[in-house]
Amino acid sequence: MAAILLVEPNVAFRRMMEQLLRQSGHEVFGADDADTAGRHMKDHELDLVVTELKLPGKMQGAEFLEWMRDLPPPGDPARVAVSSVPMLSQQEAYFRAELALDGFLVKPFKPSSFRAAVEAALKAAS
Repeated sequence: MAAILLVEPNVAFRRMMEQLLRQSGHEVFGADDADTAGRHMKDHELDLVVTELKLPGKMQGAEFLEWMRDLPPPGDPARVAVSSVPMLSQQEAYFRAELALDGFLVKPFKPSSFRAAVEAALKAAS
């Protein structure tokens, strides 16, 4: 079982992803923005952070991932970025290298693709 933080502003979509992860036996925490996610990270050691690149508030998902790369939180969790902007899929290699990502998904995606990306990221980080 892994401790996973999902940073996703679309509550209905986040709840669906949380349910998929819980069905796989993971402990899941949810956040709608980077500020809330940062507070969760202070209180919990995580194995994985999955974040949307487009977030509300002062800090976007890419900035949040840069912060995690530069000042790794306890446990230095694996990272998966999710994008609601299809054009960003053309920059996947850049995002993986620049943000130290263990996975990258573009919405919409199949639940099986999400599970596979999560499991691959967890495996790569262990």
